[in-house]
Amino acid sequence: MSTERIHIVGPPRSGTTLMQALFATGFDIDGVTAHEEGLWRRRPRGERILLTKCPGDEVLAPLLLPLDRHLWFVFMLRDPRDVVVSEHGQEPGKYWSNLRVWREALQFHAKMKHHPRFVVVRYEDVVSRPDAIQEELVRRMPFLKPAVPFSRYHEYLEDHVSTSEQFNRAMRGVRPVTPDSIAAWRDHLPRVKAQLALHGGIAAELVEMGYERDNSWQTQLDNVPHDQAESLVPDQLPSRRRVQHVIRRWMRTIRYVYRRYIQAGGHTDGHNGGRGTDRGTVDAYQSTTWRGVPPGDAISYLRTEDGTSAAQRYRRP
Repeated sequence: MSTERIHIVGPPRSGTTLMQALFATGFDIDGVTAHEEGLWRRRPRGERILLTKCPGDEVLAPLLLPLDRHLWFVFMLRDPRDVVVSEHGQEPGKYWSNLRVWREALQFHAKMKHHPRFVVVRYEDVVSRPDAIQEELVRRMPFLKPAVPFSRYHEYLEDHVSTSEQFNRAMRGVRPVTPDSIAAWRDHLPRVKAQLALHGGIAAELVEMGYERDNSWQTQLDNVPHDQAESLVPDQLPSRRRVQHVIRRWMRTIRYVYRRYIQAGGHTDGHNGGRGTDRGTVDAYQSTTWRGVPPGDAISYLRTEDGTSAAQRYRRP
């Protein structure tokens, strides 16, 4: 039996850690790796389902999804204004990420959102109606078997997964899922204004993704000073570093294929030796809509007026 691989990705501070905790607790999954572990680091070892997560690994999706028909990416989409004002428990009082990183992640979202095994989930929907999102995920990935309602994950997390200091810092402790963090950017207007000045406007993207109906929200930034505090993730990336990232992407792709198929002793997953896209699945998906949502859009919409180092985690017997 082939292992189904689920890899949770997205920009930093988009909810990837929360989603990993929900998957590990809410579904019957027998393989849960480190708090943050790159897709290419670990090959299946006989698990029915192997769950990993690593923000930024969405860059691997265009290269690997056509090669591995048992690989699934879950991409976390979040209002970029909330992304750039989110803090990490590792560095309290400091902004973690920025619009540069968010935009780079969204480039791969745009490329892959029509692929049936690239599942887009809105953070706002997860924290507002977690159990409905759990049901939607089962519809998208029928091999998933619910174990605990997402809304009650915090009651069972430690029974299923060994939490770590890094996990607790990223999550700021294990607590119920609530929508309290939606539109937190309203309390950080100077930060939002500074990010827009540095990286350019996002008004069109917000309307396109349904976070705003129009551009009127920008009036809240009038007469607001700029918060010039640097992000912990660099706001600017030199050309040399960008080239290094491209090379690293290809090296990780090669390593994933090697460990998945060659190091495993020549065994492959699926038909056609694991090579090539499952064209029939793609065509069937792209020719229909899914519960009224155009192919490739987030698995559900929430429309309102407002619109990490590796640490071992394991499933206990």
